[in-house]
Amino acid sequence: MPQVIPVVLAFAQTTVGAFLVNTAISLTLNAVVARLNRPSGPKPQDMQTTVTSGSADRQQHFGRVRTSGALMYADWANVGGDRRAFVLLAVATGGIDAVEQWYLDGKPVTVNADGWVQTAPWQGRVRLRMRTGRGSQFSGGDYADLRSAFPMRWTTAHRLDGVATFLGQFSAVKPENVADVYPGGRPPVISAIVRGAICAPITNEPADFSTNPVRQAYHYLAADGAGTIPRADFDTAIWNAARAECNATVPTAGGTRPRFAAGGSYFLAEPRKDVAARIMESCAGSLYLTPEGKIGVRVGTYQAPTITIERQHIVSMNYGMGRSQLDRVTTLVPQYVEPSLDYTETTADPWEDARAIARFGETKPRELGLPFVQHHGQARALAKIAAARENPQITATLSLRFWGLRLIGQERVFLHRPDRGLNNVPMRIVSLSLDLGASDGVVKVELESDDPAAYAWTAPEEGQKPAAPPRSDVHTLPEIVAPVIAGVAVSQAVISGTVAPATGYIVQVQFRPTGGPWAALEVNQATGFFRTPPLSDGQTYEVRGRWVLSGLAATAVETSDLTRWGPWTTLTGIVAVANGTPPAEPVLISASRSGNTITIVFEPDLGANYAQTGIWRGPTFAGATFVKWVRDQSSTVTTTIQNAPAPETYWLRSGNGSGITSAPVNIGTL
Repeated sequence: MPQVIPVVLAFAQTTVGAFLVNTAISLTLNAVVARLNRPSGPKPQDMQTTVTSGSADRQQHFGRVRTSGALMYADWANVGGDRRAFVLLAVATGGIDAVEQWYLDGKPVTVNADGWVQTAPWQGRVRLRMRTGRGSQFSGGDYADLRSAFPMRWTTAHRLDGVATFLGQFSAVKPENVADVYPGGRPPVISAIVRGAICAPITNEPADFSTNPVRQAYHYLAADGAGTIPRADFDTAIWNAARAECNATVPTAGGTRPRFAAGGSYFLAEPRKDVAARIMESCAGSLYLTPEGKIGVRVGTYQAPTITIERQHIVSMNYGMGRSQLDRVTTLVPQYVEPSLDYTETTADPWEDARAIARFGETKPRELGLPFVQHHGQARALAKIAAARENPQITATLSLRFWGLRLIGQERVFLHRPDRGLNNVPMRIVSLSLDLGASDGVVKVELESDDPAAYAWTAPEEGQKPAAPPRSDVHTLPEIVAPVIAGVAVSQAVISGTVAPATGYIVQVQFRPTGGPWAALEVNQATGFFRTPPLSDGQTYEVRGRWVLSGLAATAVETSDLTRWGPWTTLTGIVAVANGTPPAEPVLISASRSGNTITIVFEPDLGANYAQTGIWRGPTFAGATFVKWVRDQSSTVTTTIQNAPAPETYWLRSGNGSGITSAPVNIGTL
């Protein structure tokens, strides 16, 4: 595993401007057409890749997201005799709540209480830990073992205060295991599903993790959260009511879900209005100024108007039937983040405005970006609201007398002009402005008809979320089984055998001296036959073979995926024999005892295959004990055994230089 270049990085310093509420009082979900050119912020897929830039943007997360981080430090060290790589990532400025699931190279892994990974092939070799950047873990870089491993380069001064971090430790492995454990010779990419920022309370709830978009927006904007606007500038009663509307449940095919939930990431360098707009889009929401000059918030629910505009309030009015042809949107394709697809962007089932299609005909579908939405049904519900707002039946521009100031802080109003065929039509206030230079109609208001049915929701409207494909660690192909190595033979110190070929696979065979490095053998792929080169006579060897998916290049990175690389079948204890022909049995001439001395006379086979004769003692040869070798090359050999116990049965057996032996000869009991 090659050494990782040590690097110390710091988050880029950024200045965040104050959030401004438009004094023209923009009240609505922005038009889909305008939304196409809006900065979209960080992509969920990009957040899952380690950033190695020296000017990495600081980032923060709301709700649940899957993220990696910016590389802070990476280097090797020897820890208790274990060569180990350390990788430190900065995850979020402002901290996070917790880690719910770890990933290595995109594969979910389990860890024990000490952070050691329990999932193959990293079990016992990789350790993953985190610091939240909050509370007792405020200093995200305060890892004692990191300082111990690098006392001169990572000290108590390297604090990363208020920054959530991940620390990975990767133990070195033997060269033959690198391809399985660390493909490419590098540590795997660390990412995790995290619970993001702890949201500041609006009034009566605790500061805690939240997927409520109103809670997230308040935390992002308010000075007691991550923003700059004083708490006193918010109408907290309105914000609490909107929060409750988001938490209200709506039906789904399998039960219920919160009406609006949110989760997503942003860079601290982004304009606040862009981030706030992304959060608001997850609930079809908007910010506005109340009559008291405070900041209010609305979400995508229908509240009946309480004020009616009648003829006596109007100085002038222009109205029409819907939008121009260029602005019509009849089909919206929501883009949202799907948790079951590893928190990546995907498209929901398109939402078609049947009434608009019947009226205007089909138009080109438009995408509706919802980067903070993580539910298929919620994405479609927001598309339903957006489609209705983009296709109002009636639009109107009115000049009103000073009475029109009553509309400040209102979301909707009834327009009642029976003389024009408008009978208490609910209208959404698009914009409201004051022109004190006008002679009479000082209040200018733009209205669009608003259909209450657009905000209702039923379970069948949820649609079907995209099916999650099987993970790479869940095999869609059949696993490759271990083959049988047949016909193994040893001749003249050469080992040969056969691994039966299989359709769609190639055969791989390797050999080695017992305990030594493996070496590849050439295999006849048509027959599966293999043969080693000449080996050391009498040395013990091992042979192994397997099937590999056909088509894999010889340089392909080997993994533990059993659909690509089959398991090895290994034969051990094979002795290389140069001469497989045994000598003839020795011929016994005589055997006698005198006290504790036994004298044996025999004639050995002195041919080309003879090397030595051995003597054994025991009632049967199978359980006999070896006594001595006799290597005398005389035609008649006399040998003795001293201090021989009595009575015992003795045996003779001759052998060649490769250890191939004759049948044993019974000397008798002496």
